[in-house]
Amino acid sequence: MKIEPKGYDYKGRFISYWQQIVEVEELNDGGEHLEVGPGTGFLSGRLKERGLDVQTLDMDEAVGPDILASVLAVPVENGFFESASAFEVLEHLPFQ
Repeated sequence: MKIEPKGYDYKGRFISYWQQIVEVEELNDGGEHLEVGPGTGFLSGRLKERGLDVQTLDMDEAVGPDILASVLAVPVENGFFESASAFEVLEHLPFQ
């Protein structure tokens, strides 16, 4: 039986999620992690399950981020987060 992709999540994206989890865990040494552009919440959910403290940032209120703001103007002090990620975000930013 072949499973067809449905919408946003598909096999390739899940492979990407795995790599993202590995990268974040290697960078984070127990502090807060900021995920910019949480999408469906899959990554932040898995990171939380693995014991990381995660906050999300997005400018789309419908996504339900912890911090409602643009990545171009993050309203937190430098050094507040141990690590940050912005996977699948670059293509949504204005390019000049």
